[in-house]
Amino acid sequence: PAKHFLTSLCIVFSCLAAECVAQQQSGSARLVAVRNTLVASEAPGIVRHIEAKAGAKVVEKGVIVRLNDEIFVAEHDIAVAEEEIAKLEARNNVNVEYAQKSAEVAAAILEKSVSANRLYAKAIPAIEIEKLRLEWEQARLSGEQAAMELDAAQWNEKLKQRKQQAAKVRLDSRQVHAPFPGTIAQVFVQPGQWVNAGEPIVRLMNSERLRAEAYLDEDLIREVKVGQTAYFEYTLAKETEKVPATVTFVGEEIVEGIFQVWAEFDNPQGRHLPGMEGRLILE
Repeated sequence: PAKHFLTSLCIVFSCLAAECVAQQQSGSARLVAVRNTLVASEAPGIVRHIEAKAGAKVVEKGVIVRLNDEIFVAEHDIAVAEEEIAKLEARNNVNVEYAQKSAEVAAAILEKSVSANRLYAKAIPAIEIEKLRLEWEQARLSGEQAAMELDAAQWNEKLKQRKQQAAKVRLDSRQVHAPFPGTIAQVFVQPGQWVNAGEPIVRLMNSERLRAEAYLDEDLIREVKVGQTAYFEYTLAKETEKVPATVTFVGEEIVEGIFQVWAEFDNPQGRHLPGMEGRLILE
C-alpha cells in the first residue's frame, strides 16, 4: 500500500508540475482585428451624405461619405472639355500637309523656270525667278511653322490631360473611400457637419484576420519566437474553444515583469469576434 501511495503521489506531483509549466507558458489575451482603422477625410468640406451607416458592409474603395462637390464637378467638366479640344488640335495636321504641298509645288515651278532659262536664255526674267524662289522659301518656312504649331498642340494636349487628372483627383477627394473591405464600426459625423482634412470620419474594421494580444511572464522572453505556434483559448456560453495561431510579434521591453506577444490567425467565417478575452498558450 505504501508503494502504491508513493506512486499516486508522484503522479499527482507530476500533473501539478505540468499544470504549472502550462500556466507559465500562457497569459491572458484579448482579440483585436488586424485591420481596424480610423478613415479620415482627405480634404475639408461639408458632409453632404453618409453612404454607409454603422454596421454596414463596404467593399474596397467603396464610397463611405460624400462631401460638397458642386464646384469640383464643374471644374472637372471644364477640364474634360479642354482636353477634348486639345486632342482635336493635336490631331489636326491639315496646315502641315497644306504647307508641305505648297512648298512642293513652289519648288517644282522654280525648278522648271530655272531649266527653261538654261535652254532658252532669258526666257523667264530674273526678277520672276527671284519671286518664284521667294515663294518656295515662304512655303518651306510655313511648313516648318505649321509643324512647330502641331508639336505645341500635342504638348498642350498632354498639359490639358494632366489638368483633367488633377481636377479628377480634387473631385475624388470629396468622397471618403474605404481603404479595404470591412464593416463600419462607428460613424463620427452627421450630414451638414463641417470636417477638416485628416479628421476621422468612420472606424472601419475587418475581422477576417484576428490578433491575440497577450502579456507573458518575463522568464519566457528568450523562449518565444516569431513564427512559433500558439493557441488562443476562450470560453463562450460555457463552451471552450482553442484556436491555432502564429506568433507575429514579440516585445523587446519588459514592464513590471511581463512582456507583450501577438499571435494572429485567419477568421474567414467570422466565428471569433474582436474583443473576446481568453488565454494565449504557447505550444
